[in-house]
Amino acid sequence: MQSVLVTGASGFLGQAVCRALLHRRHRVLAMARQPAGWSHPDLQTWLVKDIAAIPADEFELLKKVDTVVHCAGRAHKLRDDAADPLVEFRRINAEASVNLARRAADAGVKRFIFVSSISVNGSTSGAKPFRDDDPPAPDTPYGQSKWEAEQGLMALHAESRMTMHIVRPPMIYGPQAPGNFALLAKLVARGWPLPFGALHAPRSFVARDNVVDLLVHLVRHPDPPSGVFLVADSETVPTTEFVRTMAQAMGVTPRLLPVPARLLEMMAGLFGRGDQIRKMAVPLAVDSSSTCRRLGWTPPVALRVAMQRALAPRIDEGYEEEQTA
Repeated sequence: MQSVLVTGASGFLGQAVCRALLHRRHRVLAMARQPAGWSHPDLQTWLVKDIAAIPADEFELLKKVDTVVHCAGRAHKLRDDAADPLVEFRRINAEASVNLARRAADAGVKRFIFVSSISVNGSTSGAKPFRDDDPPAPDTPYGQSKWEAEQGLMALHAESRMTMHIVRPPMIYGPQAPGNFALLAKLVARGWPLPFGALHAPRSFVARDNVVDLLVHLVRHPDPPSGVFLVADSETVPTTEFVRTMAQAMGVTPRLLPVPARLLEMMAGLFGRGDQIRKMAVPLAVDSSSTCRRLGWTPPVALRVAMQRALAPRIDEGYEEEQTA
């Protein structure tokens, strides 16, 4: 039975990782800003207000940990009120991550798994899907901070015995997912006509169940190779098809108007939403075949099944305006 530290353990992804590991009889040390609100005999909580300012003596807890699954980070915010977003992203996503990994290596932790983002590759994949050997090309403060974290982590790997595994997902969706997914679900659930019928560029998404399965696979793998692993659902679909699948999962008839992407972006820009529409309209396809081949793994959940789990029964809830990729 391994002992696993999961950071961001009260979040959308981290909490699901904790539950999956406990289900497989691992001991879990859950680092979070607030208590989990549920208990388990093999669950211990490590309350941390600011991951970038953890007191030195608290890192003693790492001496009983075999593997770290680092899900915590500052998410990309659609409306960022930080004076300098890149500075804050670097503080949390890069500097705090590398410091945690260094402390883990010093404590004898064997394996470090970092949840990064496909944003490290860039915001648009162009004519070909992103691959794990493509040169990084982050073009947002969020993506830049994740790339800087990856560089620091791999440098640490080169000088320590701790293996390093970097996972880059695109937008993660699932039950109570934040960001654009929650906003889209809210709009679709109301049955309003939506101007997304002409967004045909190929897009990759990933169900939370698939990301969790990969992270647990990396924890349990006897000898996983260090390096970068791209993860996505098996299906690559345009935004139009993704929204239709959402509607079907909620039992709603999709009403999609074929507004040209350029016109839609201009219209959305009037309301401060141009960047969101631009991201939905450009290609962002992910080739995760190398991950599957190197790890002997395949995404276990198909898009339609994952969407049913995420959205049935019909939802109409508030949403948080931040996303992971």
